[in-house]
Amino acid sequence: MFIKSAKWNPNGNVLAVCGSLTESDGQPKGVIQFYNSKGSHLRTLRVPGTSGVVNSIAWEGFGLRIVLAIDSNVLFANI
Repeated sequence: MFIKSAKWNPNGNVLAVCGSLTESDGQPKGVIQFYNSKGSHLRTLRVPGTSGVVNSIAWEGFGLRIVLAIDSNVLFANI
């Protein structure tokens, strides 16, 4: 995985790591990997986009939503 950014949620119990992952077809795909505070992988969120790279992420104040910057778009996701 090529990492662009990583952010802890406001509670400090989930780390979101964003970037791109090269799939078997050779094209990069935008992904966000979620880890708990002990380093265990929780979930992978694949995101749409033409460049295949999530450039930045930010958590909402309560840690229930995340905003992503991908290509020239801003996407919101409920976690």
